[in-house]
Amino acid sequence: MKKGIISRLKERISPDTHRFVRKNLEIAQRVAHLLEQRNWTQRDLANAIGKSESEISKWLSGQHNLTLKSIILLETALGSDILITPDQEENMTAKHAPHKTALPIPQTP
Repeated sequence: MKKGIISRLKERISPDTHRFVRKNLEIAQRVAHLLEQRNWTQRDLANAIGKSESEISKWLSGQHNLTLKSIILLETALGSDILITPDQEENMTAKHAPHKTALPIPQTP
């Protein structure tokens, strides 16, 4: 049975390219969500960080290779994290975890 052209093309794409596209799209979705929360347009964001509206559009297409510096610029302008590091995640989990006042008593056999 012949494979379809889409299947053949998918097989040629490397796993790192798949991850790259997925992560970029996730970042773009996060920024879009933050813009929506603030009732901002891409123009508002562009003005806030001193970039052109077309550059912001390219950044949010999900295909642009964002640098860490540009992500930090976006985070600062939007007042919220876009990427969460393992340390941040651990701290957030610890803040929201229920506090135990006493250690459990070990069971003896």
